[in-house]
Amino acid sequence: TLDGKKKKQGKESRREAFHPTPDPEGAASETAADTMPRAKGGRGRGRGRGRGRGTPFVSRSAYTTKGATMSEKTAMKTYPGLTEADLATLTGQLRFSRGNQYMLYKTSDVEQLVREKRERDPAFAEQCIAAEKKREIKDARLDLKRAEDKITEIERRIEDPPLPEDGQQMSRTQAKRHYCLTDEEVKGIPSAGRHGWETADLRRFAEIKFGGHDGFRVRRSEFQTRTSRRELKEAHESVERATQHLIDLGVGLSKKAAAKRAKREAAANASANKRRKTSASYVNQTTTASTASFSGPNAEEDKKAYVQNARLELKRAEEEIAQIKKRITEPPLPPDGQHISKTQARKIFCLTDEELNVITPSATFGYLTSDLRIYAEIKFGGVDGFRLRRSKYQSRASAKELKEARANKERCEKIIVTLG
Repeated sequence: TLDGKKKKQGKESRREAFHPTPDPEGAASETAADTMPRAKGGRGRGRGRGRGRGTPFVSRSAYTTKGATMSEKTAMKTYPGLTEADLATLTGQLRFSRGNQYMLYKTSDVEQLVREKRERDPAFAEQCIAAEKKREIKDARLDLKRAEDKITEIERRIEDPPLPEDGQQMSRTQAKRHYCLTDEEVKGIPSAGRHGWETADLRRFAEIKFGGHDGFRVRRSEFQTRTSRRELKEAHESVERATQHLIDLGVGLSKKAAAKRAKREAAANASANKRRKTSASYVNQTTTASTASFSGPNAEEDKKAYVQNARLELKRAEEEIAQIKKRITEPPLPPDGQHISKTQARKIFCLTDEELNVITPSATFGYLTSDLRIYAEIKFGGVDGFRLRRSKYQSRASAKELKEARANKERCEKIIVTLG
């Protein structure tokens, strides 16, 4: 039929275009189809598909590649001083969008035009330098904000560690990680079959193990601190790099950023003070670090914010010392009716393994606090004797924490005296 003849002629013409017949003399063909790269074998795309025969690969245009073009408005905004007359010398494409028309240029052509104009126009070169500096400042401030937001997110995750909701099921590895349990403890909890362990049962066991809900939260926070240490360090390094970049550009920090920087420096100095031994070297290093940290146009504002933060840290240190002393004089005890593990019983009620073997534990959830308290009061000669023994134990357990709080207080006082 006529349609069949047309299809056959079209197929032959396409075959001749992509696979031309070699010349009789053996010369290579100079057609455009031979010089074009071919795709791998397989079914082609678009019109003229062939089984087992690849189609020629056509490179994408620069006007369809992301980031390879910019509009006329974007070019003049990116390079202040560039006019429409300058861009009119370039070759571009006319585009339409929502009834508006605009010219689209290749980014490489625009950059070449800018380089040529900077060489012959000093005023335009100064404008370009100012615009580049402005973009660098904007990028540095954006990096600083992102790093500070990252630090805030990590600190929030440390203070309030995320936990899966009740009603879910998880594997043994996830249970050990989220609830700080060992293999033996997880095996002792009834599982939900092949789907793992119920989160409600794991949470209840963890709260019993660590002495209640608050104790479990503290333990989870310590675990989250260890796992987030590297990420937090990288975020702090990003903040320092962005801050130093802004200082190098000659731009001062805002009051909010200066206060955050002073707070970070105070925290860093607090951790460094734990390793300082003599008071003389402590005073010298504190004075040197305090004076060397403030430079640039906003040095006085940074110094005031640093002193103000030291006053707040001093108030917190005094409150922490008061809380530790109260905890020593009136040691906290879990209320009657709770269950705790053997480790918690030894720690809280000052008992040994032999004495705990005498007390009958519960089936799964450990020892009852009322039985442990009665045994401890009998052992230490009454309520007063047990309280005195608990106070001595709490004093030894809180000695390091009290020492750090007093060192932090002393450090803040010396900063206020030195810089205030």
